[in-house]
Parts: sequence; C-alpha cells; structure tokens
Amino acid sequence: MTLLFTSMRFRVEKAGDAALDSCMTRLQEVEEAALTLPDAERAQLASHLLQTLPGVLADDDEGVAEALRRDHELEANPAGGVTWEEIKKGLGR
Repeated sequence: MTLLFTSMRFRVEKAGDAALDSCMTRLQEVEEAALTLPDAERAQLASHLLQTLPGVLADDDEGVAEALRRDHELEANPAGGVTWEEIKKGLGR
C-alpha cells in the first residue's frame, strides 16, 4: 500500500482493492461538497462530526467542556450568537 500526500489530501493506492478506492472517492466527494458550504454551515457540520468521535483528549482545564456547553447553547438559541464582523467591530478593527 502506498500513501501519496498532496497538500492536505492523500490518496491510498493498493492494487486490486476497488472497495478501498470507492471509499476514498466517496470521502473525497463528501469533502468537496462540504467545502462548498458557507462558513457557518461548515462549522456546524464540523461540530456535529467531532461530537460523533470518541473522546481522546484530556480536559484538564475544562476548556473542551466549556466549548461544548457554548456550542449547545448556540444551537438552542442561534439568535444569541455574535458574528465575526460584530466581534471585530467590538475590538475596534
């Protein structure tokens, strides 16, 4: 099996393994479709996907728990969010 890295993408080559090739093609199609989404929708998709993964990081400082709490709060009340433009304006940029 050979891994070929190109930028942030990679391709797995293995002679005669059509299932693996099909899986990689499907993954690439999903990635390309996701990259066409607006930033907010891509962020929401990324958040949902990350929540499906098993926890592997230690949360010694409660930072991950706080980020998840804020994410759930924003999902429950999207109007309570602040845009990046509003943040920059508040910082005087």
